Amino acid sequence: AGLVKPRGIWPMPNGDLLVLERGRDRIIALHDVDGDGRADDAMSVIVVQWGVNHGLAVFGDYVYASSDTMVWRWAYTAGQRTDSSFSREVVINGMNADGRGG
Repeated sequence: AGLVKPRGIWPMPNGDLLVLERGRDRIIALHDVDGDGRADDAMSVIVVQWGVNHGLAVFGDYVYASSDTMVWRWAYTAGQRTDSSFSREVVINGMNADGRGG
């Protein structure tokens, strides 16, 4: 799939894989078009966000990701093929970036 520095992978119930690409500051969806349990060549950019480089999670109708100091969320529905960057919300701001939590 030509991924650049994949940092997190999240499997979706419909067979898609969400991938956080640290080297491109984005989250993409790799689609399983034929239902064989493998990502096909189909790919959609779900989020573009400068600095996104850590955790990836999906809860409810949102995808969450973080930088060293912030956590964001964006509206997301399994199977979505459109960019949700416009729906960004800051969940946590000002986390300690020293890796020791304080």
